[in-house]
Amino acid sequence: MSAEVVQVRMAGFGGQGVVLAGILLGMGAVEDGLYAIQNQSYGAEARGGAARSEVLVSRRPILYPELIHPDVLVALSRPALDRYLPELRKDGTLIIDSGLISTVAQRPSGRVLGAPFTQVAGEELG
Repeated sequence: MSAEVVQVRMAGFGGQGVVLAGILLGMGAVEDGLYAIQNQSYGAEARGGAARSEVLVSRRPILYPELIHPDVLVALSRPALDRYLPELRKDGTLIIDSGLISTVAQRPSGRVLGAPFTQVAGEELG
């Protein structure tokens, strides 16, 4: 981990595991001896509404607990990508659900990775 604080935002629809993934990432960082802060928001709907989870990880205590410009954006839906891509750091990493997002119009100079997360979870894992 080279940056002072690594900022990760995960966003998609309720029911995709966005909040759980953020909690697990934060817990894993703490188990590894790092500092972590995790927060989340989700719509009133149990499934299908917007969901977001943000995690900050650092080797030192985190003085400002809010995500500013994520180093990593995990977008599991088109609305999440459209809403949060402009905030991704210019050299940040974008991870998309390639089964739900086919194209990325405006792209910062960082990496783009994709996998059919929803398809694998639904069809292959049940």
